[in-house]
Amino acid sequence: MELEYETMFEAGVHIGHQVKRWNPKFGLYLYRHLHGISIIDLEKTRACLEKAAVFLMEQIQNGATVLLVGTKPQAQELIRGLGKATEMPFCANRWLGGCLTNFKTIETSLAKYKRFLSMEESGELDQMFKKESSAIRREMVRMHRGFEGILHLNACPNVLFVVDAMKEEIAIREARRLQIPIVGIVDTNSDPTTLDFPIPANDDSVKALRVLFDVLQGAMLQGVELKKLNQANKLLPNAAAFSLRTKSWMRKRPVQASKLHAVGSKPLKRTLEKKELKEEKVAVTGRSEEKSRIAQKRATDAKNKEKSRLLKKVKQNVTEKPEEVAQEKKS
Repeated sequence: MELEYETMFEAGVHIGHQVKRWNPKFGLYLYRHLHGISIIDLEKTRACLEKAAVFLMEQIQNGATVLLVGTKPQAQELIRGLGKATEMPFCANRWLGGCLTNFKTIETSLAKYKRFLSMEESGELDQMFKKESSAIRREMVRMHRGFEGILHLNACPNVLFVVDAMKEEIAIREARRLQIPIVGIVDTNSDPTTLDFPIPANDDSVKALRVLFDVLQGAMLQGVELKKLNQANKLLPNAAAFSLRTKSWMRKRPVQASKLHAVGSKPLKRTLEKKELKEEKVAVTGRSEEKSRIAQKRATDAKNKEKSRLLKKVKQNVTEKPEEVAQEKKS
């Protein structure tokens, strides 16, 4: 979704704070100071917005979790809407200190809040004493303010998105300590160098924020769709391999395959396979026995021939010896 300069100008995206509040590090994105007000360069705003949108789309496509943070009144409803539309965790009421750097403690508190919610759904709270149940409900109200959008956050997020870098300074510090990339909307009174993908714009106008959020929401939803397509494509090769295996099995055993398709039962397939194995074993054993019989017969025939040959030689020697003795005597 391309953002036109006219819509940005009409929404007041270019209007910054008073000159006395501007941050000198914001000079890279400043157009000029006019009548005591800092004016933001919309060309750089558009370029930074497109860069941030592409980054968020790629991260979500790769399976990253984006934590949306916007606790100022102008951004609360927009952050809730963006989080629910993209199914991403969000923080709209108050940033909990240590939500990133001390996530283990936050996890235990989340587990406690989930247990209270399950007790309320099952009706266990109604069965308790009034004093005890009212104390739990008061604690649940307090927890809801902090855990409203991060109830299903199971691990530390991969990307942080903030509205007003000056107000969400603690969240930015925690993310920088954990080397989490940060995308955020920066006004003229903030330091854009603390963010990896700054979007210079007016962060005090609901109309201006809505224009920016429409672009970001479109990019994030596109990333979600691409992520689903990638997951579906990963399953396709396995299905194709399975179909090829079944086809090859049908080619090798056409009769059994037709029987199985007619009956459609797994036990029949197992019994047929067992029968085939038995028949093959019987055939193999029968062939081996026949071969052994033939070999034994050949061996016995050879032995008999050898015996008969030896007997003939002995008989010849016995008949030849008396003749030789008589000739010797004559001589």
